[in-house]
Amino acid sequence: MTYISNKDFWLEVVKGNVAGHVAINKFGINPDIDTGTTEDLWTVGGTWVAPTSATTVNIVSSSVNDTAVGTGARTISVNGLNGSYADTTETITLNGTTNVTTVNSYFIIHTMTVGTAGSGATNAGTISTTWTGGGTPVGPSIIIGSAQTQFCIYQIPAGYTAYMYRYQGGMQNGTSADLKLYIKPFGGVFNIKGELALSASGTSYSTRDYALPLVITEKSIVKIVGTVTANNTEVHASFDIILVAN
Repeated sequence: MTYISNKDFWLEVVKGNVAGHVAINKFGINPDIDTGTTEDLWTVGGTWVAPTSATTVNIVSSSVNDTAVGTGARTISVNGLNGSYADTTETITLNGTTNVTTVNSYFIIHTMTVGTAGSGATNAGTISTTWTGGGTPVGPSIIIGSAQTQFCIYQIPAGYTAYMYRYQGGMQNGTSADLKLYIKPFGGVFNIKGELALSASGTSYSTRDYALPLVITEKSIVKIVGTVTANNTEVHASFDIILVAN
């Protein structure tokens, strides 16, 4: 066990000074949820569907300027879980509107971040992902000018237990929203673990802090979904967890 005295424990975790501990913050947004639907909080909209096996991922931009010598995004960092459910990161050089395929195979893409860019200093187009196996499942996207995905879904890596300390959410352009926290244990189904009710004219925000952290086992999938009472409601959420090596 690692002991930290006379220091801020969480700061030391974030700094990487506590062996076997990793701090994770996940955040996502769904810019357009309509009444009568429940959707995951990611920029693509609808429900994210995991592949049945690890597969490579095609990455493409909607702009020809997002390329190795373009004015937009040139390279992106891709992070997710590989075929062994281990945390994996690679760098991809974009090729504009032509697909570039990852070297690694993934069960989930957690985050994509623009690493380098031309004179525009960010991505000129929407950078999207599709599983090379085809079909409905898609990965997170980077909307124009954001330089990073906004994907409020996370799968716990193999060999780690996660502890959730907080989740929170808000809305814009709506009248009310219901945000539900779901966890899917490995091999199981999504179980509801918490709920935030938002009610305000136009905007609202709420936070749930755990006095006793919520324990999440390895390979479980964590996500927050939104249901609203007015069309074109924008909903966003985030959660904070600590990964501890088993």
